[in-house]
Amino acid sequence: MRDLSETLLVQHCMQGSEAAWREMVRRFEGVVYGVSYRVLKDSDEAKDAAQESLIKALRSLGSFETGRKLKPWLAKIAWNHAVRLAAKRHKNLVALSENGPAGPWSSLPDPAQVTEHKEMGEALRTAMDQLPTAMQIVLELRCGQGMDYREIAHATGWPIGTVKTNLFRARKRLVELLATLDGEAR
Repeated sequence: MRDLSETLLVQHCMQGSEAAWREMVRRFEGVVYGVSYRVLKDSDEAKDAAQESLIKALRSLGSFETGRKLKPWLAKIAWNHAVRLAAKRHKNLVALSENGPAGPWSSLPDPAQVTEHKEMGEALRTAMDQLPTAMQIVLELRCGQGMDYREIAHATGWPIGTVKTNLFRARKRLVELLATLDGEAR
């Protein structure tokens, strides 16, 4: 199953193949969880939302357009579901994840480097939290999930021009916020 194209994987899933479904989950659960986490800001809620989103995707495979990529389609399902959950629970939308409890730098041998990286991560999260939701979303999908403009447009339902504009403005604003936070720290 690991060698199947996305089109064949979808076809096998639609025919009821449990092995194909497990493979689809294996390939895309990280993306679905990541999008859910950034919206809900809570690991347990994101895990539940990711599972629910994957089940919704399985039930909706008939509406998947053959020839398209699964990643943006699944990200859109996860994002829409998580936004609905967040709205119900009156939570703030979209934040950066920490790549696990210890952060991505926990294996570095130099404690000074570890501290510096943690401080940079905290500054980045603080700056991201100050961005409008649209900017947070587009940065996460582009930088965090590696999606191209077309995939982001498909996942969010925005025109490509809007995606490009939001990404440009988000990067510019993020640099400004980080410079401000750096100035305050000195």
